[in-house]
Amino acid sequence: MRAPWVVSVMIGTLMAATGASLAGAQFAYSQMSPLSAESFRTGVEAYSRGRYAEALSQFERALSDAPSDPLCLYWLGKSYYRLGVENAAFSRWTDAIAISGSSPFLESRLELGGAMADPQGEGYPERYVRVQEFMGTSGGTQLFLRPSWIEPLPDGGALIVSHGTNTVLDIDANARIRRSINAGATGLDRPFAVARQDDGTLYISEFQSDRIVRISATGQVLGYSGDQSGTGRLSGPQYLAIDKDGFLYVSDVGFARVTKYSGDGSVVLSMGQPTPAFEGLRIPTGVAVIDDTVYIADAARK
Repeated sequence: MRAPWVVSVMIGTLMAATGASLAGAQFAYSQMSPLSAESFRTGVEAYSRGRYAEALSQFERALSDAPSDPLCLYWLGKSYYRLGVENAAFSRWTDAIAISGSSPFLESRLELGGAMADPQGEGYPERYVRVQEFMGTSGGTQLFLRPSWIEPLPDGGALIVSHGTNTVLDIDANARIRRSINAGATGLDRPFAVARQDDGTLYISEFQSDRIVRISATGQVLGYSGDQSGTGRLSGPQYLAIDKDGFLYVSDVGFARVTKYSGDGSVVLSMGQPTPAFEGLRIPTGVAVIDDTVYIADAARK
């Protein structure tokens, strides 16, 4: 059975941990001796009232009878942290993790602390957590298939190019479909990527039909780019990019070049052909524009 297509939304662990509840960060409560349990309870109460020095003393007293209790080590680290003794706090939290196993909240706190202590260092590996999924099927209905591109929108939504179902989905920030773009009666023929102008005009590359379709912000087809012959002809257009002046750049795999179009779809020029100083592109894929420089990825030349 084929796995369902899915678009996942990912954010950094450090960001996600910011809103984590303390309850989820703590460790399981273990059986302590009556003396340790009383000291632990008194320490939590003192901490809750802002008396961190008193809390630290109580947690240290509890640990004297239960030195390997991760929950007590966690609260002791919190007390040290509130008192500004961060190294001691990180040490206690590290001990708690070593004893009881993984704690995503504490691990992110330790990573953040390390980054703050040495901002010029190599840093820690970036980790992500899945916070939301947008499934390709819903109740037997195929929403999208083989997604090939995600274009973020200013309002927090996104455009998802569904290469397999010949549609472009406009979703809001909560992954609810606002509209399905299919270029009217003509339809889309294996759409690959989408680029958006500031006024909402969309450019969609159609890999199978060798053309770029322009669609207004209201969903009306404005025209096509991709002549039958000449410099404007395309063969397997894929990636798109728009520069600050509104010009569109298209990676043309079949003709091993990148073609530049004006906002109305007219051909401006092509780049990537062999010259005495450059052996030429072979399989141009990704294209990006930063300021006045165009960057092109060539899969064949690596």
